[in-house]
Amino acid sequence: MRKNGLIFLVSLICSCFCIGQGFDTIKVKVHDHIVTLYSSGIGKPNVILEAGGGSNHKTWQLVQPKLANSSRVVSYDRPGYLNSDTCTSPRDAITIAKELKEALTKANIQPPYIFAGWSYGGSLARVFAGLYPKDVVGMVLVDPAPEDVYARFEKEFPEVMKEDEKYMNEILTGRSRPGEREEMRMYDSAMNQARRSDKLHSTPTTLLIAAGKAEGGQDRDTSQPMARIWVEELVKWAKKRPNLRYEIIANSGHHMARFQPDTVVKAILHHVDQYHIRARKKAGIPDKKPEQLKDGIQTRTLKEAGLNEKKLKAMVDSLINTEMKKQKIPGLSIAVVRDGKMDYVKGYGYANLEHKVPVKPETIFQSGSVGKQFTAFAIMLLVEDGKIGLDDPLNKFFPDAPATWEKVTVKNLLTHTGGFGDYPNDFDYRASYTEDSMYRLIRKIPIAFNAGERSQYSNLGYVTLGIIIGKITGKFYGDFLGQRIFEPLGMSTARVISERDIIPNRAAGYRIINEEIKNQQWVSPTVNTTADGALYLTALDMAKWEAGLNAGKLLKKESYEAIWSPVKLNDGSAYPYGFGWAIDSINGKRILEHNGTWQGFETVIKRYPEKKLAVVVFANLRGAKPNKIATRIMELYQAELARPKLKAINDTEPAMTAIAKEFVIKSMEQKLTADLFTPAFGKQMIDMSPQIAAGLKPNGSFIKLELLDRKTKDDGMRVYHYRVIFSREEMELVITLTKENKIAGVEGRE
Repeated sequence: MRKNGLIFLVSLICSCFCIGQGFDTIKVKVHDHIVTLYSSGIGKPNVILEAGGGSNHKTWQLVQPKLANSSRVVSYDRPGYLNSDTCTSPRDAITIAKELKEALTKANIQPPYIFAGWSYGGSLARVFAGLYPKDVVGMVLVDPAPEDVYARFEKEFPEVMKEDEKYMNEILTGRSRPGEREEMRMYDSAMNQARRSDKLHSTPTTLLIAAGKAEGGQDRDTSQPMARIWVEELVKWAKKRPNLRYEIIANSGHHMARFQPDTVVKAILHHVDQYHIRARKKAGIPDKKPEQLKDGIQTRTLKEAGLNEKKLKAMVDSLINTEMKKQKIPGLSIAVVRDGKMDYVKGYGYANLEHKVPVKPETIFQSGSVGKQFTAFAIMLLVEDGKIGLDDPLNKFFPDAPATWEKVTVKNLLTHTGGFGDYPNDFDYRASYTEDSMYRLIRKIPIAFNAGERSQYSNLGYVTLGIIIGKITGKFYGDFLGQRIFEPLGMSTARVISERDIIPNRAAGYRIINEEIKNQQWVSPTVNTTADGALYLTALDMAKWEAGLNAGKLLKKESYEAIWSPVKLNDGSAYPYGFGWAIDSINGKRILEHNGTWQGFETVIKRYPEKKLAVVVFANLRGAKPNKIATRIMELYQAELARPKLKAINDTEPAMTAIAKEFVIKSMEQKLTADLFTPAFGKQMIDMSPQIAAGLKPNGSFIKLELLDRKTKDDGMRVYHYRVIFSREEMELVITLTKENKIAGVEGRE
């Protein structure tokens, strides 16, 4: 039931750290003026959003949030234009590109960059690529101005252009619109400089050409002669340019980023994906004969690598056999589900070492905290039945509850934001408990924080949800799961743990003590009936569960959306946990997942909803790493999920690295002290120190840290990204430090 410490670090991200879609506003002084950068997201490459029309940041307000889960994204305002700060002297496109480079450097927003440029901002993006060709790895030009179009307009529409020239002269000679005046002065020179810059780079480029009627702002309806010429000139230019692909967007006007943001997002993400593919190739990750890799890892799709399904399964087998030997796992079971259908279900090793019983798809494992998603699903069934509300306070179900429970709601328990804690250190796992005696124990434990203030993983919160289900339905929560979830979905062997019943195909759980495999510890049978994760499940059961989730069965669409949405905290920030599901991302792709640890078993389910892919792994060894195995299986099936290995950078702040090292060593020794952390975060980490230590122990002894990245946030927080090298494993660690050098956030990655 308790979470593995290593995976806890993966999901444990303080609310102040890179979650949600808010912007960091970074003001950087460049020469005699201020450049304002609007940054969001995390990861590489950095996506830089450049716009014409003097409306830089506002132009991208719908595009930027959609990209922030894939990379770090920066939109910015050029000073001296419309919505931006003014500066004292006119500048041309080359000067502006140099200023932007300086601003990005001062803000520690390092290359590689992918540039997206709208209108004549596309010209500025090309100028930047010409000046810094090694820095720019991709460009998306959104309906940019074609260089030769005005010469053609002059020739074919002289009367119209005379009126346009009159308008421009009014701007250039007037005093009332200084920003627009400077913009017009730069317009022609920017296009000419872009033309020259094209000879200096070969950046992969996507050109989006607007060619239709569109709501709001400048149509490109090609039935109109001037719009037709605009499109023709862009196509003509595109065909001359190597390494450029173009798309004609038939339903779009000039303001594509505002009215068709998904079109722009798709084009940018294409370049993000291509960057990662090239990075893997440069790192030497092979895609020829991938079945020969020692751990079976493959970084391309079947089609790209020329593989067939048989070879893919062989690679999965190679990966699992390698990891089982490395991790000393007695038995393991997997299920891979694609588009709601079982793609691969198989058992490996032994379900029982004493009797040499092999694992098979029907082998029953314990769920651990993966069971929480079923408890949460049961609550949502009752919400749709009208028998409970997410905002119902707990004293509605427990009239004698402590006063501190009055503001704690059902939703708070589902999202671990109610201030409930974990089993106390003196909890007797061998004693027998009824639901009432368990409730009496829970109510004695003080609330750790105000409801909604932050998130702290709580098994006892889910135990309480199970008790509530019983109060509402008049049934034991396990029976309710059976009737409303397991039976309708065909999960024929799913059930609550029972020590007394004869259960065919039940696996034994193990642990390693002094390098020897031992049986799991015994606990009271009643402890194995609580709603925080006490289920028996098979790979076949989980495949049927995933099929039901994929098809949206049993619940309404709105309920599923609530289950898989990050919880909003009181301060408006988001925390990456829904209802019984952690919400993560790999290379910007949304991943829904949960793991479980209990009685010698480790379990994980990972879902990639965009491609309708899910992987489930069961292992009967405490401290095993099914999350690592599931992640790599997903890489085999979907290339875009493979993370490139980052290179270490020069560490100029050894004092900060010393803090990170102290955190790692004290975590392993279970000696974390409050002085390392901010007050609230310190209590949370110290409470979880036994689980964190247990999760880190299988990695072996600590060797060293390597700095991979460093950035400073607008609020002064500094984020350090390290590779932690142990004697058996490596992992990545991201630590957020305050100005006072206190740890305010931690994220771990296998």
